[in-house]
Amino acid sequence: MNGGLEGNLGASVFLPPVRGPSTHERVYLEAMKRRLAQTFVALVMAAVAFVPFAAVVHGTDSADIPGIPLPSSSVSSSVGGPTVDRVYAVEVKQGSVFIATLTGTPGAELGLYLFGPSATSVQSDVPIASSAKPGGTQGISLTLRVAGTYYLNVNGRNLDRAYGFTLTTVVRQDTTGPQIALADPVSPSRSANVCVRMTATDGLSGVTEASLALPGEAVADAVWGRYAGSGRYCADLPLAEGQREVVLRVRNGAGLITSTGRLSVRIDDTAPQLAASAPSSGLLTAPRTPVTWTFKEPVRLVEPAATSVYAFDQSNRAIAGIVTLSSTGLKLTWTPAGAIPSGSVVLVSLGSVRDLAGNVQDAVPTLVMERKQPTTLRLSVVSRSATAVRLRLSLSGNLSGGVLLLERREGGAWVQLRELTPASAVSQMRVNTEGADRIRVRWEGDDTRAPGVSNVIRVTP
Repeated sequence: MNGGLEGNLGASVFLPPVRGPSTHERVYLEAMKRRLAQTFVALVMAAVAFVPFAAVVHGTDSADIPGIPLPSSSVSSSVGGPTVDRVYAVEVKQGSVFIATLTGTPGAELGLYLFGPSATSVQSDVPIASSAKPGGTQGISLTLRVAGTYYLNVNGRNLDRAYGFTLTTVVRQDTTGPQIALADPVSPSRSANVCVRMTATDGLSGVTEASLALPGEAVADAVWGRYAGSGRYCADLPLAEGQREVVLRVRNGAGLITSTGRLSVRIDDTAPQLAASAPSSGLLTAPRTPVTWTFKEPVRLVEPAATSVYAFDQSNRAIAGIVTLSSTGLKLTWTPAGAIPSGSVVLVSLGSVRDLAGNVQDAVPTLVMERKQPTTLRLSVVSRSATAVRLRLSLSGNLSGGVLLLERREGGAWVQLRELTPASAVSQMRVNTEGADRIRVRWEGDDTRAPGVSNVIRVTP
């Protein structure tokens, strides 16, 4: 994840841009043009005046690669005017953090450029890191994974005269892998998105990459992603459903890798299943009867609660409601915000839900409900004889004047005896019991009143 220089450099590498040159790069190019112009002038003067030392204006040993070995971690010199560059050679061990800071005297305009071991000239090669902001204070910092001789070029952009500078370098080899402070698998996970909550640290070269892989998978075959701090890191892994194992790896800027042991995670690739919906009768017998869906596993809403359920009536008018999810995640409830008139047909559609692993269930059937007034019927025995029974019928007020059906069970089947039209909430009747073992009263319902059936009176044991 270190761009085109992975394996050679750390995360803070310099890559040649595809776009036009930046301000820093334009400054560097202008310095190169000035350097070439100065060289050309010097050569012309040497040719005309036959002065052998005229070429020394840009020909000192430190003006180009290989430069001079950096004598210490801090060196002072001057650059600018006729001396455009001072180049220093630095020996770096594999996997080293490299820091260089440059401070110029007041008025200095300096640039700092780092070239890799394969570079042959600061005038033609592309630096692997640079700092060329306005002024004389510059700095670069990166991790170098490949050992070798690197070249620091202090570039003077002042054409009038030389300015003093101090160059300070720190080179420290990182020999310790990163530390994994937390590796907590997210269980359940989908095989296409297996996740681990992870925190890793590295005080020197920093944690740069993370990889989640199968046990036994080679490091070279693993897919690495950028480490962006504490959080979830996920991968698409070929794992079957059930309890499975994965391995987490992290890599620091020096290329050193630390791995966890095998982490256990449950793989779930099955969408949540609906267990039941209610009211199961399809009747809403109260003005604000709740509608519920119960699932076989905990679920979460895909859409916001306010838009996750859509309800409307037979005239296609939307019905507002409130959606709640139980603490267990197993039951979802929609409650009408206002009273629904009797006789309404209500259609309730539930949007998509997902389980804890992220599998989405988007095929929940639309419920068709009818809003009707509840009804009640109650039978009690007044007296009995060998061939008949006298019954008291009590019913809800909304059934007065309605046509009821008196039924008795014969041979295991319910048979209608006659119709009843009670004029009051309480009435009595005599029923012949010969050939019957059970008696009941039933109301078939209508557009506004819900169907109902009384309790059953046993005539014979």
